[in-house]
Order: sequence, then C-alpha cells, then structure tokens
Amino acid sequence: MSKFVFVLGAGASADSGAPTSNNFMDRAESFLGDTSLGGHDRDAFELVFKARNKLKDVLSKATLDLDNLEVLFNAFEMAALFNRLGDLATDDVRSLPGAMRRVIARTIERSQIFPLESAGYRVRTPAAPLSYSRFAALVEQFSSNKPSSVSVLTFNYDLALDLALSSDGARGIPFDYALEEASSGKLELLKLHGSLNWHRCKCEENIGVCQFEELFEGQLYRPIGADDQCFIECSLQQPVRQHCAKQYDLEPFIIPPTWNKGHHHSQLSNVWRRAARHFSEAEYIFIVGYSYPLSDEFFRYLYALGSVGDSWLKQILVFNPDGDVNQRIRGLLGPLVAKKFVFDTRPFGQAIPYLAQDWYGKLKS
Repeated sequence: MSKFVFVLGAGASADSGAPTSNNFMDRAESFLGDTSLGGHDRDAFELVFKARNKLKDVLSKATLDLDNLEVLFNAFEMAALFNRLGDLATDDVRSLPGAMRRVIARTIERSQIFPLESAGYRVRTPAAPLSYSRFAALVEQFSSNKPSSVSVLTFNYDLALDLALSSDGARGIPFDYALEEASSGKLELLKLHGSLNWHRCKCEENIGVCQFEELFEGQLYRPIGADDQCFIECSLQQPVRQHCAKQYDLEPFIIPPTWNKGHHHSQLSNVWRRAARHFSEAEYIFIVGYSYPLSDEFFRYLYALGSVGDSWLKQILVFNPDGDVNQRIRGLLGPLVAKKFVFDTRPFGQAIPYLAQDWYGKLKS
C-alpha cells in the first residue's frame, strides 16, 4: 500500500534546466542553428518548425497557442490523422509526430544539466541534480525502510529522478518502473508518458530499459565547460537488444502530452493501472511542479477513477509557483477532499526541505 504518493510535473525538472511546456518551443528553436546536431536531428527540428510556421495561417480563423508544447503536439497529431496541414507535403505531415518526439528528446537532453562526480582514477560519471538528490532522500525518509509505502508518478521524460534513485546515484533506493504486471515490492517510479531510456520492440509488445551502466559505458554523456557538468544524451545510441525476431527501436519511447494515448495503451497499460491503484490507496498526495493544463483530460480521469477505494485520503498538498494552478486543481476535487486541499507556491527545490523538515515533523509529532 502506498501511503504517500508524489506526482511530479515539468516544474520539478525545470529546477535542473529542463524546459516546461510554455518555454519548450523557444528552447527548441534555439537549437535550430546548432551545428553539433546530427543530420537526423536537424531534419526533425527543421520539419517541426516548418510545420509550426504553416500553423500560423490558422490564427486568422481560430485560436491556438503555438508556443505551448501540448497545443502544438495536439495539432501535429491531428494533422497526421487528417493527413493534411496546409500545403505541407503528405510525407512530411505523416512524419510530424515522430519528428516532434525527436525534438522533445533532444531538447530535454541539451537543456538539463547533470553534475559530474569522481568514480575512480580519472573517471567521472553523471550524478543527479542536487534538488533530485534531496528528493531521493525525502523518499527514503518517508518510506521508513518500506519502499512500497511510497510511490512516485511523473509526467517527465528525463532521467534526473531515475539517476537520483538508482544504485549508481546518490541514494541507492531500489525502484521498479512497473512495466511488468507482477509487483516487485520496490518503490514504484511510474513514468506515465514514457522515458528517454526506454525503447520499444518493433513488435510493439515490449519496452526495453537502457540501464545507467550501459549509458555510461557507452559514454552517452557530454561534458560542459570545465568538465564538472554534463548533458546525458542517451537518445543518440540506445543499446540494441532482441525481444523477439524484431529489434528494438533506437528512438526513446515517449508519449506526447496530448489527448491521444490510445495507440500506446498496450505498452503502458500496467503503468497506468498501478498509478490508479496508488491513488486509491493513498493517504497523502503531493503534487509538485505539475500545472494540470486544461488539455490534460488523461490526468482528470486517472485521478477521478483511480481515487475510488477504501482508504481515507487525509491531505492533498500542491506545490506550484503559478497561482492559477490552485483553482485548476481545486476544480478537480470532490467536496469530501476539497477541505483537505492545501496549495503552496514553493517551487520544487524549496518544497522538498519543507516536506522533509516542517511537514514531516508535524506528522510525526
């Protein structure tokens, strides 16, 4: 039973440099002229921004926020479904969702900064950003030597949290992505939209995980400046495995933050089921850095249907510097839960010490 459930959004990873939905496209556009991007990456970036320019014609007749990642990706998926986006070539329209996934992966990888720490003579490997190391310590504190009493649901694709929990990271907390149906009894890290270190077999029946030791042995990280920081670029070369007669895709398995998740149901259904179960068992839910955009009907129903259960929810704490999030999440809650709702404007980096010291201290007193 998960007594404590954490839900993390883009605001958590923004603390270590990752873009949020509202500034994602500006960040991605800054890489258009980057000569270090390979040909495949360049093609994806150029196609995405070419299509985005085509969507400007829509603004004379409709309202679309073309700076918002969710809105733009929704538009591209619909265009691929209709096989039409202005005078854009048919092949380009069909390629848009894949190109956008590539842009998402590479923009995150070229934005999020990891410290490099010594791991032996003249060997330095990536470590988790400080805020995530502190979050891993918080998870350890809350679990009280029972990992299954805490679960973490995240909408983020990046690897900062994975690295913080990993045995190669700061805390060494065993965790399970819950891609398989059987429960391992470990802390469950449920990545609801996929992950940069996941890749799918072309039979579409299995997701493989690239472990950190494989990433680091392959030197899939690039030092920055004076070699005390780095980018982790695991999308450049996923280790090739065999699941059946077909190989795994080398592209990371990530689901866009859009309405259309049905195609990916067979691969992630167990992750989503486990997330719903944790909501039904939770006594305390902490939502940190997640803005609950109006377009995210997935989370509305995941929470609404998942929260049906026998446990008595004692409190929901939401941490977000954006005051508008307060009303959006309040609108999601039923009357029995609304009075247990607390909104706090602390960002991720400040919410962690507050929970570890002030909040947890009151719980134990």
